[in-house]
Amino acid sequence: MTSTKDTYHSLLQSTTNLDKSTLLNRLVLNFLIHEGYEQTAYKLAKELGINPNGSEEDDEYLIGWRSMSIRRQIKDMLLKGEIGDAIDTLNLLYPELLEQNNLLYFKLLLLNLIEMIRNHEEQGDGDDKEQFIMKIVSFAQDKLTNKAIKNIKFMEELELTMTLLIYSNKKEMLPPKLNQLFEIKLRRDIASLVNKCILQKEATVLLEEYNGTLQNHETHGDDDEDDDGLLLTNQIMDSKLNKLMRLWVWLENKTHVEHSMTDIPLFKLDET
Repeated sequence: MTSTKDTYHSLLQSTTNLDKSTLLNRLVLNFLIHEGYEQTAYKLAKELGINPNGSEEDDEYLIGWRSMSIRRQIKDMLLKGEIGDAIDTLNLLYPELLEQNNLLYFKLLLLNLIEMIRNHEEQGDGDDKEQFIMKIVSFAQDKLTNKAIKNIKFMEELELTMTLLIYSNKKEMLPPKLNQLFEIKLRRDIASLVNKCILQKEATVLLEEYNGTLQNHETHGDDDEDDDGLLLTNQIMDSKLNKLMRLWVWLENKTHVEHSMTDIPLFKLDET
């Protein structure tokens, strides 16, 4: 049976064999798909002559293609602070994702708690202070406590969040560490984590297709193969745009800058 290590080297070799223009184009397409820029990804794929239902050699660059629209919707919900709606959507479309990923589920619930506190302070929800505090405590007990008692880090994060109640209606007095909980960056970080977890599941499916189904996969191999499996999953799943400039410099040095980048199709990020 083909080992995970062999599969990894096979994919790496297939990537190395691509000419530099094709490789860069596919890396950019990979980034657009991962980030959910649906319209731009469609345009670029069409210009590159890539069919999403085409050959297997394109699969590693098309992970997340079918989920672009829904991932973008979930991301927008999270960025707007609609955490409950995002959780409901995930439970509907990817129920096993939250069931199997305690970190992701906890982070989403904690962000939901933070947004409840933010909304009360910024808009008011009609509850008096005592009713509001009881609502927050009830949510924390019902949704978060059972997860937090099993993980010290989770408990510390929950305790820190609950400290926000001490500064209710006194946001200007928040210490920097607490003020960070209200920064939009936290929404972006959680949205990125959700996006990555969805893509990781799709990458895992591709990995299983290369190595056979889980039922037939050898689970008691060498530790090195386990490490290679993780490496392969990350290799396929991670957005590769951060590697573009280093890759381009290396390729340009290797080929002595034989031609310019004008052969790379031009496009714009037309989605916000």
